[in-house]
Amino acid sequence: MVLANSTTNTNLNSFITWVNQYCAENHRADAIPDIDGRPWRLMTSQFRRTLAWFIARRPGGTIAGALQYRHQSIQMFEGH
Repeated sequence: MVLANSTTNTNLNSFITWVNQYCAENHRADAIPDIDGRPWRLMTSQFRRTLAWFIARRPGGTIAGALQYRHQSIQMFEGH
């Protein structure tokens, strides 16, 4: 089953809430910070670009990213 973007966005933001609650309960300083005093509202497009950025910067990540995102060529993935 494929989720709609709105459902995925809701799930991503629920995950942010969970991460921040976990960090607060376990006295961790690496919670996801608020933006202008409000919780960050993550969107699927932001998440996809961020994930691609981190994949590309790992050893062998450009090739892995190109395969994962099924791009025709590595140069297309490097544009992320």
